[in-house]
Amino acid sequence: MGSAEESISLEERKGLYDVVRDSLIEHGTPLVFEGPCDSFFYPYHDVSVQPWFDRPDAESQIQDLLTIGQISQEEAHYLCDFIRKGFVVVENMIDDDLIDAVNNEIDDAVARGYQGYK
Repeated sequence: MGSAEESISLEERKGLYDVVRDSLIEHGTPLVFEGPCDSFFYPYHDVSVQPWFDRPDAESQIQDLLTIGQISQEEAHYLCDFIRKGFVVVENMIDDDLIDAVNNEIDDAVARGYQGYK
């Protein structure tokens, strides 16, 4: 772990930057890791630094954006799915031929044992 004398200078910013920096300092998160970095080092319990989609009011934030016209009904649906399920299925977003080509490359890599694939 790093010493207390290590520091990194970043361009001065306000807002979320300050909140995250202060939370990491308060939690004692090392600036540099030597060896494995365990999630224990990060203050996930601190709601102020959680991503918006992990916060308890995430769905109401989506509804607010929909109400003021910043997102469409379809986008609101996708965002709510992401919050509830952790993923989004967007039909017909990627060309079927591209998907087939990628799947064929993956199948070939597995068949050849590329980089230990099994």
